[in-house]
Amino acid sequence: MRRGAVLSALLLTALLLYIWPGLLQGLWTEEDNRMADELRPAQRRTLTLWWIPGEMGDQRCISRLCTRLEKETPGLRVFLRRADAEELTAPDVVLPDAVLLGTGDIVNPEQLFWPLTLSENGEKLSSGSSGGETYALPLWYEEKVLSVPTEWLAKSGAPSATAAPRSLLGQAAATPEPQQDEAPSIPWRRLLEKDALWVSPGTAGPQLLFTASDSLRAALASAALSSAEKPAAGTARVWSRREHLAAAQKEALTAFPLRPAVSDRARYAALCRNTEETRALLVFLGSDACREEAEAAGLIPAENADSLPNAFAHTREELNALCADGLRRGLDPVEILLRLR
Repeated sequence: MRRGAVLSALLLTALLLYIWPGLLQGLWTEEDNRMADELRPAQRRTLTLWWIPGEMGDQRCISRLCTRLEKETPGLRVFLRRADAEELTAPDVVLPDAVLLGTGDIVNPEQLFWPLTLSENGEKLSSGSSGGETYALPLWYEEKVLSVPTEWLAKSGAPSATAAPRSLLGQAAATPEPQQDEAPSIPWRRLLEKDALWVSPGTAGPQLLFTASDSLRAALASAALSSAEKPAAGTARVWSRREHLAAAQKEALTAFPLRPAVSDRARYAALCRNTEETRALLVFLGSDACREEAEAAGLIPAENADSLPNAFAHTREELNALCADGLRRGLDPVEILLRLR
């Protein structure tokens, strides 16, 4: 009897151990099914994004966009890291999910990035292509302007504010609103004086020549090539609008836009991994919300450019050298810019 009771207890214990996981699983499954899908917490995901700053001043814009993406995508955390281009090709590197790069940062995209399928915008994405494949989505660029000391405009005979009128008795009369018959023009001859002009390397020189008349292009090219290493206050400068606004806080400057609407300071997005999160990132960066953030930061959406230089065709040093060589040889500014594509 005793032996039978012990044997029965052991068999019952073994049976309970065998069916116990199934009982628990049934309890958990039943508990999970009681919660509606919309009430369940979002699954946590991380998107690693490397940002290569270069010479562009778009850090605040990128930070705001990352914050906005996190708010619009429950459960997503964007890890934004400042990086150098050399880190992407370092030995044993762990590549991020996506990269925000600039013109000339990378020349071997096929070894790093995932080809993008964006054929519907092929014309707009030619600057992000290499070897017939598109590897980067152009986002925005910095506009180049000619900054001229405002006092030069008055000396060159440009229209100025109307002087305060006086009555016959010598008393000040009511002052009308200042009026200008026409917008001030660029004082081209003043730019040709010794040490009066500084031109940043790259596309700024060809853009300045394209904006000027044919008769002035040779002299302007010579002035651009012989300009000082760094810009100086009291001179005319060809640089980005962001740099103009920073300098205008300390001195009176007037900005003139340059044509064509191109720039060697452009921002691109490229993918190192083809995942749901990275594809959603590209859709977000191409949205109207992204364009609004860029414009609020003083950047120009890429679709407003005439034709951006190719992001992968040349390093930054090569791009600057090609532009300087074109100025030195007296090439047409459009031809110089086309060589960068």
